[in-house]
Amino acid sequence: MNLTLTCNKIDDIAREGYYRSLKIGKSFVLGHIIDALIRRYDAITATPHPAPHTPAAPHVPLPSIHSDYIAALYRRTGLHSYRDASGPIRAEIANVEPTGHLVLRDEASHLRRYAFKEVEYLMDA
Repeated sequence: MNLTLTCNKIDDIAREGYYRSLKIGKSFVLGHIIDALIRRYDAITATPHPAPHTPAAPHVPLPSIHSDYIAALYRRTGLHSYRDASGPIRAEIANVEPTGHLVLRDEASHLRRYAFKEVEYLMDA
């Protein structure tokens, strides 16, 4: 009986320490997430100020949302196969306009502008 109580007490202490460390860990992680969001918001709105959870540091400009989006596009560089209303073409992504239009540059260097679902990506064979 005494052994069982001791083991249960040890389990309770360990569990309490585990949950306390989880709370501290969550606060730490959430603080970093909030700091990152504040820095990103500052970069977007161009109103720099240091994040409240970090030591004061000079503002580091971050890339714009548009350049981040372009950099994250699937197969953003090189010629790839697409199909539009006129048939298959080989082209590369030239831009994505703020309106959402995709601008492709074909093999002849002509720019082609497409709205949503006017062009589809084809898997290269």
